[in-house]
Amino acid sequence: MIEQFFTQTKWQDIQFSDLGVPLDPAKPAAPEFYEAFYRQLIETFPVLEELPENWRASKRETAEAIATFVNSEDRLLSYGAGLGYVEQCLVNEHGLHHVSVCDVAPAASHFDPEELLTLINTPTNSQKGEEFDVIIMVQVLYALERTDAIKVLQNLKQMIAPGGQLILFNTSPALGENGDVDTRSFPARLRTAARGVPLSRSLVRRVRNRPLGQEQGWGWERDNECVRNILNDAGCDSLKFFAMAGQSVVVGSF
Repeated sequence: MIEQFFTQTKWQDIQFSDLGVPLDPAKPAAPEFYEAFYRQLIETFPVLEELPENWRASKRETAEAIATFVNSEDRLLSYGAGLGYVEQCLVNEHGLHHVSVCDVAPAASHFDPEELLTLINTPTNSQKGEEFDVIIMVQVLYALERTDAIKVLQNLKQMIAPGGQLILFNTSPALGENGDVDTRSFPARLRTAARGVPLSRSLVRRVRNRPLGQEQGWGWERDNECVRNILNDAGCDSLKFFAMAGQSVVVGSF
């Protein structure tokens, strides 16, 4: 079982040290960091189509994979939607009619056309009593410490309709669990797969010769066994693992 902390210093040439917020290499990023990052990202890339094509292609593949598990009339919630590109693909390219999104950083939602996506706040507060047929988490679990991940999953459990399903997309450090024999390093693969902020791992928490103050803790790389244990502890069972869109996909129910 693999569970190892990793860090990141930049993405799309946006240096985290330039965001004007404190960085902590020993802890995952706080909401304030995401707010600052997404503001800078939106300024750098005013529209999603200006983001690199390889990133957008990866997201389209992810949306295509999700579409194999859902119907057009399913009520779907994307928890931790980030920029919302996957969700736009589900609406525009796969005909889903009921897509809701939420993220810890409201600034991320600026990319979501209001006519396509319904922006909601923290589900456990604003959507109490509402049920969804499908809840997806695309490259979200990595950013949550184990106990926080379990709490989030248990809260989402209250929002899944009877017979509904939870679908998670992760990138496993065991490359075969992602479905191919890609020989790129783990950091390079995660940069492509990440939900909105591609990731890279440090083999140690602080890399020698890296200037202090530039490194932000980002999360935990986890293999399928570790993901299974977290989901089981949250009360999610009947798990099925797939390798799709260069990622490890797990589908389960509560």
